[in-house]
Amino acid sequence: MDKLTKRALQAQVEAANVNRENSNKVKQEEGVLSVARIKAQSRDAEADSEAYSIIAAAKAVTERTRIEAEAKAHATRLATEAEAAAVRIMARANADVEDEYAQEMGRWCQEISRVAAFGNKTVFVPTEAMGVAGPTLAGLVAGIGADLRK
Repeated sequence: MDKLTKRALQAQVEAANVNRENSNKVKQEEGVLSVARIKAQSRDAEADSEAYSIIAAAKAVTERTRIEAEAKAHATRLATEAEAAAVRIMARANADVEDEYAQEMGRWCQEISRVAAFGNKTVFVPTEAMGVAGPTLAGLVAGIGADLRK
């Protein structure tokens, strides 16, 4: 009977040891799972942070581009206004000239500028000499412009 009791006690001890080992393994697995969960959360936080940084950088680039475009538009507007003012001043100055020869020279300078603006291969047709009336010419030009758009 002592042998049976001893064997029963040994079986209980072995069962307790197996139970404790199983409990330890479960706790280890839970610890590993907890560490993996924390690492995953950390990676998620890093990814969120990186995504936020990328979005913030993109917004900054967009804002910079918008500001540059507005600055260029403002500079262009100011330059155009200054050029228009200069043209108005020149027109007033030219209109105030009373000398006939100076007026004729001004017209020739304007003609030279016009030819230079369109190129030296452009042919200018004097429509007044052909007897074409103003409204007829305007209709002709509008028709040609409509044909060119097609």
